[in-house]
Amino acid sequence: MAERRFTVSGIHCGGCASNIETGLRRLDGVRRVSADPDTQVVRVRFDDQSLDADAVAARLERLGFPVADAGRDS
Repeated sequence: MAERRFTVSGIHCGGCASNIETGLRRLDGVRRVSADPDTQVVRVRFDDQSLDADAVAARLERLGFPVADAGRDS
């Protein structure tokens, strides 16, 4: 398992956060996701044997939320 923190732009409200969470949960391998409109941070826990951070970032971009930083959580 891996956990990543993505700093994104465009999360303006709870609806935006919900759209991100729903969109990322559709990726095979995503175990947990939370998006915070106050901090513009999306945290994703995923199975790193079936999914990588680049695929998560690409999905965020397709959902309309540009990734500014993809930091690694410890």
